[in-house]
Amino acid sequence: LDRTWEAPPGANLLFSVVVQLVAPPERTPLVTPALALALVNALKALAVEAQVKWPNDVLLSAGGKVAGILAQGTPHDPQTVIVGMGCNIGWPLNDDGPPGATSLAAVKVNNIDPADLLVQILVGFEKQLKTLETANGDELLRQELLECSATIGQQVSVEQSVGDLTGRAVDLKTSGELVIENEEGRQVISVGDVVHLRALKGRAGSLIPRQKQRPPLGFVNPEQMEEPDHQCG
Repeated sequence: LDRTWEAPPGANLLFSVVVQLVAPPERTPLVTPALALALVNALKALAVEAQVKWPNDVLLSAGGKVAGILAQGTPHDPQTVIVGMGCNIGWPLNDDGPPGATSLAAVKVNNIDPADLLVQILVGFEKQLKTLETANGDELLRQELLECSATIGQQVSVEQSVGDLTGRAVDLKTSGELVIENEEGRQVISVGDVVHLRALKGRAGSLIPRQKQRPPLGFVNPEQMEEPDHQCG
């Protein structure tokens, strides 16, 4: 997949966990945003504001991508999911990392113990998974995502194998899919790399891309892969 999260040893928090889902199988793709919300809430407890960029990035409100997530199903058990996260704690600093990336240290949030942060993330993640087991758990997750979405309300370009789709991100489905609105109406997007756009100053209606990031897709179906390859570190 060529979607590896790399960092200097000991600088950041890189982990993968195996999740045995109890929630209905159709909610499996929601594992990714559930983990993203767990990180957003853990950072909020540290007085750090963050948002979720669809489908699977976490951005600091101060600017920059601080984390990415990738979930992968297993071939023989659709209820078992491997989900990994890379969260930048001490690296990159200034301009020594990938374009668009940031870290907690770069915004002067220091003395973060990766092990302590991991505990807080996993506690929050467990709560999100428990919520998904309830009858309206998917709607509760959707509402929380809408409250901290970096994507909803933005002009976006969605890169897909069949071509790019440009429009305004207006909603999320309970399935986790993104709703895009443009001249052709509303379209529902399940996968794709999203680039946020901004209006070119002084030219109404003109759009130029912000610094482009290519996040991993939120969920990988093993049946669509030649061989499993989950890496987050």
